[in-house]
Amino acid sequence: MKNKFVKPILFVALALGFASCVEDDDFAIPPINEAFFSENFNTAVDNTVFDFEGWTNYPEVGTELWTEEMFDGDGTIQFNPYGNGESTNISWAISPQIPVAQYNNIKMSFTSAQNFVSDPENNRVELWVSSDFDGTNFEEATWTQFDAKFATNDDDGYDMVRSGEIDLSSFVGQSHISVGFKAIGSGSNTALDGLYQINDLNVYTSK
Repeated sequence: MKNKFVKPILFVALALGFASCVEDDDFAIPPINEAFFSENFNTAVDNTVFDFEGWTNYPEVGTELWTEEMFDGDGTIQFNPYGNGESTNISWAISPQIPVAQYNNIKMSFTSAQNFVSDPENNRVELWVSSDFDGTNFEEATWTQFDAKFATNDDDGYDMVRSGEIDLSSFVGQSHISVGFKAIGSGSNTALDGLYQINDLNVYTSK
């Protein structure tokens, strides 16, 4: 797998310029002018393997897959290696190809939650984006890592945390992108068997 890392500015300073209220430890997300891809996972079937059309559920190491979960009527996807007995689990939830050719100002945001995570450095979720993943050629695709705010053990269990606005302008001129959430944990190490959830993914343009 080819990869590189990009750490974009998360526009925290923009919080002063928007009237919407957020928690002190949240990032303000500017109004979405045009969401050309969104997924709220509200058609999830509780406690089943995640198999939304067009999405890829890929266990890179181990066999743990993302699952679909419902909480108070709200759908989400979840990575939970607890008790599977495998020493290492690395699992990806990858979006369908998202057309971006017509857009010049590409942004994205999402929310995440955690529970039972005691070591967020080694039991974590990462954000990766590719412009050449076709749904099958995972190892041959080029993946770029982006910095984003994910829930940690400083947040209450199952409380959704905003990612902040992620700048994907480096993909301007590409025909499409795929957004990948890479979860890392362990089903045999109790320090690394916490769960993560992802929700409310939006890819959009903003002024």
